[in-house]
Amino acid sequence: MAAVVVDTASTADSSGSAAAVADASAAPGADGPGGAEVERAHRSLGLTAEIADRTVYDHAVERFREQRIALPTFAELRDPSTIGAVQLQALA
Repeated sequence: MAAVVVDTASTADSSGSAAAVADASAAPGADGPGGAEVERAHRSLGLTAEIADRTVYDHAVERFREQRIALPTFAELRDPSTIGAVQLQALA
């Protein structure tokens, strides 16, 4: 099974809600707040930011784009009331 890294912060639609766009450069543990500490925690939990099969990853990204699939951000999962009305309407 291939690992897929999704960067939901790199793009936003017109409502300001982040759309899921895959971007390997946004891998956890990359340069950023607590980078080395986060990387150690991820390793200890068996999590990885490396893409095991680039072909599978590219196919998944393309499929999400074609099907207009948007993953919620962690903040939206934590507090669904922050999900924009446009996204909620699309789910109805």
